[in-house]
Amino acid sequence: MDFSICISNITPADTGTYYCVKFRKAEPNNTELKSGAGTRLTVSAQPSPPMVSAPTGRATPGQTVSFTCESHGFSPRNIVLRWFKDGNEFPASQTTVDPEGDSPSYNISSTARVRLAQGDVRSQVICQVDHVTLKGGPPLRGTANLSETIRVPPTLEVSRHTMSENQVNVTCHVKNFYPQQLQLTWLKNGNMSRTEMPSTRTENRDGTFTWGSWILVNSSPRGEAMELTCLVQHDGQPAVSESLTLEASPNPKDQSTNGPSDSTPNLNNIFIAVGVVCALLVALLIAALYLLRIRQKKDPVLSTQFFIAGLLGIKALLEICVISIYAHINWRA
Repeated sequence: MDFSICISNITPADTGTYYCVKFRKAEPNNTELKSGAGTRLTVSAQPSPPMVSAPTGRATPGQTVSFTCESHGFSPRNIVLRWFKDGNEFPASQTTVDPEGDSPSYNISSTARVRLAQGDVRSQVICQVDHVTLKGGPPLRGTANLSETIRVPPTLEVSRHTMSENQVNVTCHVKNFYPQQLQLTWLKNGNMSRTEMPSTRTENRDGTFTWGSWILVNSSPRGEAMELTCLVQHDGQPAVSESLTLEASPNPKDQSTNGPSDSTPNLNNIFIAVGVVCALLVALLIAALYLLRIRQKKDPVLSTQFFIAGLLGIKALLEICVISIYAHINWRA
C-alpha cells in the first residue's frame, strides 16, 4: 500500500520533519508499532519586496534623518541588504535578521541615516535585497524619495525700481524653496497691505522653486519715509521677512524756501560777468575821453560834444553796474 502524502500550496510554515508511523488499533488509544526515521522538509521562500519608511516630518539641509527598510517571510536565513543614495552605496547603521535560531521563515530590518543636502529634492534612497531564491535575478528594491522628507527654506531679496516721479515698484524675490506651499504678506510701516499665495512658480533645475511678488507704492505726499516688509510663511514654519525703506523725497515747497537751489552757481557767474563787463566798458570810456581831451585843441567844439557824450555813457554804465550789484545783494539775502 502507498501512504504517500501530497502538500499543495506549500508555504514556509510547512517546513519540518515528517514521519510515517504504523499503529495498532486498540481501545481507548491506538498503540504505535513502528515508525520511520523521518523526512526533513525545508521550504525556500523569496523575501517580500522591501518597504522603506521615511521620517514622518520634514527636515532641512544639513540635518540627518533615518530610514528603515523591512522585508519578511524569506527562507533560508542568509540574505544581503544594501543601501544606496542616487546610485552610491552607503553603510547601514543597524541591520538585524529575526529570529536567531531555526525557523520556517525570517524577517530583516535595517536602519540607515542620511545627511540632507541642498540639492536633495530630486534624490532617492534605495534599499536593495538579494536572496538565494532569486536565482541570480535582479535584486528586490524599495525606494524613498527625499522630496517627501526635505524642506528647503526660501531666501528673500527685496528690490526697488522707480516707475515715475511719484511711484516706485518694489519686488520681493522668494528664491530656492521647497515644497511649494507658501504665503506672502506685504506690510507698510508694520501694517498689513495685502496677502497672496503664488499661482505660478518657476521650477529650478534642482527641484526647488522661485517666485516673485511686486507692489506699486505712491510716494508719501508729506514726504515721509516708508518701510515695506515682505513676510513669507513657508510650509507651516515660522515666517521669515526682508524689509526695504523708501527714503522721504524732498517737498517742492521746501526746496523753494530753503535758500539757493542748484541754479545758485549759474546766477553767481552771471552777476560776476556783468560786473566785469561794466568795469571794462568804464575803463574803455575813460581811455576814450582822455584821447578826446588831447585832441580838443584841434577842434574844441566837437571834442566838447564827444566829451559830454562820454560822461553820459560812463554815468549809464555806472548805473547799470550799481543796479546789478544791488539785485545780487537782495537775491543773496
